Amino acid sequence: MLVAGRYRLGALLGTGRSGQVRIGRDEHVVREVAVKEVPRILAPYPGASAREAGALTRIRHQGVVELVDFVPDPVTGRDWLVLELVAGRTLGADPPLTEREALDVGGQVLAALRAVHELGLVHGDVKPANVLRGPDGRVVLVDFGLTSAPRRTGSPGVVAGSYPYLAPEIIRDGVYSPESDLYALGMTLYAAVTGSHHYDGPPPVLRPIIEGLLRPCPQQRREAGAMLG
Repeated sequence: MLVAGRYRLGALLGTGRSGQVRIGRDEHVVREVAVKEVPRILAPYPGASAREAGALTRIRHQGVVELVDFVPDPVTGRDWLVLELVAGRTLGADPPLTEREALDVGGQVLAALRAVHELGLVHGDVKPANVLRGPDGRVVLVDFGLTSAPRRTGSPGVVAGSYPYLAPEIIRDGVYSPESDLYALGMTLYAAVTGSHHYDGPPPVLRPIIEGLLRPCPQQRREAGAMLG
C-alpha cells in the first residue's frame, strides 16, 4: 500500500491503543520511516492525530521522535503520522536494566520531558512501551497521542493513559501536569529495573530518585527529578 503516493508500507512494528505502526519506505528520498495509522474511530478524542502532529512539529529534541509528515485522509477516516524510524527496542521488550543503565535512561527521558514541558505541554502517557533504547545508547520518547496542555478532565475516574503509570491526582481529580509525567517516569524506571509495575520498593541506588518521583505531593517530585540531571 502507498500512502499519499509516497510512503510504501512494510512490516508491522507494533500495535497500540489507537492504531498500528509499520515500517515505511519514503519513495521520494529513498529512506525508511515509521508510519503510524490511526483510524479516527479509535482515536482517544476528535482531532487527536492532528494534535499529536502539531505537538511533534513544535518539539525539537534528540530524545523525542521526529515527525516527518502528517497525512489526514477524511475519505477513509484514517490519519497517518510519518515518523523517523528509531533503531531500538522498548524498555518493556528488553530484560530488566541495571541500576546504572536506569540512571542513564532516566536522565535522557527527563531531558526529553523538559523539552516537552518548556513548551507548555504534557506527554500524558510515559511508560516502558513508549521509551525506545537504541544500540548506541540513545533513548527516545514516542507516542504523543495523549499530549496536551496541562489540564483537568473534569471527570475523576474517567481518564486516559496506562493505569499503573497514572499519578494519584490523575486518578483522583483528572489532573494532568508536568508533575504527573514525573510520576510516570518514576514508575517507568521502577518497571525497567524490576520487570514489574507492582510496586514493592526500588533497589538501593535508585531508591531516593524513584521514591521522590512517586511522592503523593506533585510539587515535591521536581526535587527527585533534579537528581537525574
